[in-house]
Amino acid sequence: MVRISPERDRARASLGFLPTERVEAIVRMPRVSPVAGARLPLLGVAPVMGAVIPVVTLGGDTRPQSAAPGARDRGMTSLRTLVVCLLAGEKLGIAGVEVVAVGHFDIDGAGVRVDGEQVLEVDLASVSAELHSRPWAGRVGA
Repeated sequence: MVRISPERDRARASLGFLPTERVEAIVRMPRVSPVAGARLPLLGVAPVMGAVIPVVTLGGDTRPQSAAPGARDRGMTSLRTLVVCLLAGEKLGIAGVEVVAVGHFDIDGAGVRVDGEQVLEVDLASVSAELHSRPWAGRVGA
């Protein structure tokens, strides 16, 4: 269970569910390098676990801070962690979320039930499809 963009505007924060089979790791936020011409949700790319992966945001412009010592706002925990997800064999880093609960949840339609409320699964397939549809996707200049 993750809280999306909790630090910037708590009144507009929302919960989302990430199934364990999608989550590969939760790591310290690496340095994110911008991609020329990229627009949100893509924040850039970052080296994670031996690969360079795209890093996206789910809740608006939540530009991550590096988790390295000296990061500007140490109170913004959601900007210091990256949730690494696996979708159709591709890794995708999710920034700007805070992990708020881990465990077994009761399935409820397109999500799970938590404290009597339905929490929808984060639609990673749509995020991935949007990234692949962009003009710069998959193009590497030599």
